[in-house]
Amino acid sequence: MRFSLQMAKEALREDLQAEVNTLVRYDAIYRKVDAIHDVRNSDLSQLIRSCLQNAGVVSKNRRRQFAATVPEPVFDAIEQAWAETAMPLEDFSEELSLPNQAALAEDAGEGGCRAGGADEAPASDKSAS
Repeated sequence: MRFSLQMAKEALREDLQAEVNTLVRYDAIYRKVDAIHDVRNSDLSQLIRSCLQNAGVVSKNRRRQFAATVPEPVFDAIEQAWAETAMPLEDFSEELSLPNQAALAEDAGEGGCRAGGADEAPASDKSAS
């Protein structure tokens, strides 16, 4: 049971790190491109998501789809910003105030999450005493 719980925690931690990395990268790309080019927010958002899903490439299909509303240099700027933001999650951890690996391991050793744990009574019970 303990092994299964540890493996589940590890899988969740890795998934959350990957998701945070993607979100931070999305925000960085959005800020870089938006600061230089005037593009409708929904178009820019969709193009960045597509670029993230396609390993840094805005496909020819997306370029054709948005050709009427997005200037050609924007596509290249998105790809360039993707390349510039390619760094491991640890490089973003200070900006995001993420715990480092040692803190995560220490927290897991102490029983993980404390807030709202099974040992605590619901807030309504505490106020009634």
